[in-house]
Amino acid sequence: MKRKFLEALKIEGMTKEAIDQIMAENGRDIEREKAKNKEKQKKLIEKYSLKDGMKSLGVIDPDYLIFKHGGIDNFSFNKEGEPLMLEEILKPYRESFPYIFR
Repeated sequence: MKRKFLEALKIEGMTKEAIDQIMAENGRDIEREKAKNKEKQKKLIEKYSLKDGMKSLGVIDPDYLIFKHGGIDNFSFNKEGEPLMLEEILKPYRESFPYIFR
């Protein structure tokens, strides 16, 4: 929202202070949404990085293993969104479910 838009409305009683408050609240809303989008983007990067890592280690159905492990939140990731200790995590599954590995 632009200040000129509010000023052009010429609402009776709309003071400069009211416009400042509206603009400040709008700015906070924008920053809040940016933070939400950044978190969603981080989760997507982690999800696809995990699936790619699993596929590179021979997993045929990464979604099933993610489910069996209790969801993506039960995996650890570095700052770049890459999964940590994936080989160690997959080792017991490789023994229990050899049919989902190449």
